[in-house]
Amino acid sequence: MKNLVVSSFLMMLSAIVLFGCLGGSSGPPLKLSGYTRIAIAPFSTEKESAPMADMLPYDIGLQLDLKFKKEGKVELIYYQSEALQPVRNKLTELQLSPEEIYRDPARAAKVGEALGADLILVGYVSNPRIEKKEDHTPYYDMSMSGQSTAATKFTLLRQYATIDTSLKAIDVKTGGMVWNVDGMKGYIKYIKSFRSGVPSMDEVPENVIRADMRKHIAARLLHALYPDGFPDREIPEVLMKPSEKLMQSGGKPVIW
Repeated sequence: MKNLVVSSFLMMLSAIVLFGCLGGSSGPPLKLSGYTRIAIAPFSTEKESAPMADMLPYDIGLQLDLKFKKEGKVELIYYQSEALQPVRNKLTELQLSPEEIYRDPARAAKVGEALGADLILVGYVSNPRIEKKEDHTPYYDMSMSGQSTAATKFTLLRQYATIDTSLKAIDVKTGGMVWNVDGMKGYIKYIKSFRSGVPSMDEVPENVIRADMRKHIAARLLHALYPDGFPDREIPEVLMKPSEKLMQSGGKPVIW
């Protein structure tokens, strides 16, 4: 059953790449420098993605803050620590939730107005998935020619993580949505090599994968929001791969 779940997940990833669904759809880039105070609200989440509710605004806000401080144009209001979370505190004061302001631009604008902002960013993050596959296809280190087959033969451990996000920009004065990116995917991979016959394979810890995914998807959202200021990430972004010069039998290259 476990192999079936992993196989289904890998088929899903292949379909995503094949049909180009990882980019998300968005309108023309928003001119952020046209605003003076931008608030970034806690993201609406599912149970599995709840840890990112405040940390994604932190990652996005910090990078935008650093960017705009150099240019001296825009003030950012966002989660910075448990002691400094002005947007969440304002939500509590107004008896609103991240889910409500994500669904309703008028409510989002109300929060932005109470914070003295002229633009508020609201987002949604869902479907975090972490999977692994032990790849027992024989791979050979071509830099070790002349040694025994046992010494040059490797198997791979492949780990994958994906996530879905959306982000909206609400003009506080008009209460209307002025920009959005919908259905943006995050996708990262790790590939580790092991000599054939190794009894156990050390995995990348789940907490490391989750932290890497957060950085990855924050970077993708920043690029969508401000493409001239932030580069996009590769899809998938391969964060670890073997140092050996591996080939399949017959000289076929390895597809990471």
